[in-house]
Amino acid sequence: LRYSNLDPISEETLRLGLSGVTQAVKRTIAEELPSHFGVMFDGVTHASEH
Repeated sequence: LRYSNLDPISEETLRLGLSGVTQAVKRTIAEELPSHFGVMFDGVTHASEH
């Protein structure tokens, strides 16, 4: 790669790394969210217009 001084890695190594990041983010979000929460849709607005 022209603009990088990093050593090349395999596709498998990249996928494993990305999977690890995904799992860490999921874990962090799960810790932050309450066990129950709701989402309310008013059915009136569309694209911030009434």
